[in-house]
Amino acid sequence: MRKHLIVLVLLITAALTASSAYASYWNEGNYGYDDEHAYIIDSLADFIELHDRVNSGAETAGLYYKLDLHSKTINLATSEYSNWTPIGKSDRPFMGHLNGNGHTINIAINSNLYDHIGSMGLFGYVKTADGYAIKNLTVNGTVKTGWGDNQAAGIAAHLYNASIENCTFTGEVSSANGDSRQISYTAGIVAYMHSGSVKNCTVTDAYIKAAGSWAHGYSYAGGIVSQMEGGTIEGCTVKDSTLEGTWGKSDGGSNAFQTVCVGGIASLVVQNKTSKTVRNNEAYANLIGVVQYNDKYIGGIIGKLDDTALVSENNIYGGAACGIGYDTGGSESDYPGCINASKLRLTITKTSLASATLNTQYSDVLTADVGGVDWIPVWTLKEGSTLPAGLKLNSATGEISGTPTAAGSTSFTVIATLGTNAVRTAQQTYTLTVSDPQPAMSLVITTDSLPEGTAGTNYSAALVVTFMDTPFSSAGWSISEGSLPGGLGINASTETITGT
Repeated sequence: MRKHLIVLVLLITAALTASSAYASYWNEGNYGYDDEHAYIIDSLADFIELHDRVNSGAETAGLYYKLDLHSKTINLATSEYSNWTPIGKSDRPFMGHLNGNGHTINIAINSNLYDHIGSMGLFGYVKTADGYAIKNLTVNGTVKTGWGDNQAAGIAAHLYNASIENCTFTGEVSSANGDSRQISYTAGIVAYMHSGSVKNCTVTDAYIKAAGSWAHGYSYAGGIVSQMEGGTIEGCTVKDSTLEGTWGKSDGGSNAFQTVCVGGIASLVVQNKTSKTVRNNEAYANLIGVVQYNDKYIGGIIGKLDDTALVSENNIYGGAACGIGYDTGGSESDYPGCINASKLRLTITKTSLASATLNTQYSDVLTADVGGVDWIPVWTLKEGSTLPAGLKLNSATGEISGTPTAAGSTSFTVIATLGTNAVRTAQQTYTLTVSDPQPAMSLVITTDSLPEGTAGTNYSAALVVTFMDTPFSSAGWSISEGSLPGGLGINASTETITGT
């Protein structure tokens, strides 16, 4: 009995010691003040600790956190976390910086239909004073929410004055609104974007659905963002996904009102005094809108645009009739800055390259005609092609530059690609000649045999040399090995072997 008691005391003491050390790490001033000195999250327990600290009101403003697990994965897709409370509440938002460091977080969130949990996602409320809030993170799985006004997204429900960068969502985000006169916002990255930016994020293999079943309500389903009040969406891609907005109640009578908005990038851009920019995005999704009464807006880039002051530039879409949705399905005419992928063209306009000179700096730039957008294509060498030794291709600018180190002609093929999903490609074969202005000097003795001689008889045989294939008068001849027969010698002036 005494032995068991001693073991129990030792275990409790060890646990208390570990807990104390762990807590001191999070509060230590030597960590967390920048990316390089971020707090390291290397276990599921660490991530849950971050969750608990934020939601309990612990200070996170300006603090940096970085995932660093051996498995590169945090698994929240278990029954233990199915009723996940997002990181950050309206009065206790996440105000730090999380670097996902290429990790994946698996989720399976299914809030009870009667819980009235309004904001659902891995994060709830994100407010960061400067810099990124979340970056380099993939979230995979499901986010489902229920009744009442709700905002659901794979990464964050609400974003204020913060940046989400280089993040990916795959899976399902859906709402099943059952309350009267309520609103459902669903998106792959951010449900409600108040301000800030979402940059270089991807939603792929996803199903995004905002649904309602009463006579009155609104459904907004967006690929990247559901409702955009301000900020910037830039360089994002939605592909291989389905976006659906439905409102199914059909017996609401004459007073029923229902609005459905579905957008490849954002479902609704509202009108206010905050500047908004949507640029350099691509959306290729199956867009579905179902409504029994009133309005339906479906757009390849934006479902419904209430703010015509929006800056829209170089957005490519597929799967819809128009870039910006209009009531009852859309107009064929595109909003400025939005172009249907089917209308794009890509032609390499440079058909030959300037010649190069050996050991001399060289530069020439590939050019292409990109119809409809101002994008610069990405340039690559076709598999098996190589440039002359010493030269390289800049994939971003199309410049071929360097100092060639070998003379000769080299043929190679380049490929131009438009869009992250290779929406258009073109290729061109070039031959680049590197000349040598001072070719190697070469003397060649063309006399490779001599006539026979007779003893006691005068002998003469000519010696012939060429320089660069041209007969040349030598400055002198000598014997490097062996010797001539007795009585014979080399006559330097006549370049002959003579004697008796």
